[in-house]
Amino acid sequence: MRHFFRKVVIGCLLLAFSHLPLLAQDETGRLFLKNFAPRDYRGSDQVTCSLQVDSGVMFFGTNDSILEFDGSVWRSWNNSGNAVEPLTAISDQEILVTAQGDWGVLTIKGPQRSY
Repeated sequence: MRHFFRKVVIGCLLLAFSHLPLLAQDETGRLFLKNFAPRDYRGSDQVTCSLQVDSGVMFFGTNDSILEFDGSVWRSWNNSGNAVEPLTAISDQEILVTAQGDWGVLTIKGPQRSY
């Protein structure tokens, strides 16, 4: 009986501490992923295209606007109600925006943006 009790205690201890190596796993190689809802960026729920410029800033075309995300702040520009289709980098400071029946250039100069 005493031998059986020892096995049960050892088994319970092994089971209780067997998850500790899993908690110490290295995070290297795991993707950091964050999802944003339309209420986060205050725009349409359908994103039609995206573009990342050399500085790392992301631009997104939606059904009715152009969105910019620098990793922490969202900015947006209305696009006359037409769905933005491809976004194309013309240069480091200009993005060609094409939409159904319309087009324009988004100019980036430091913190200033014009469309």
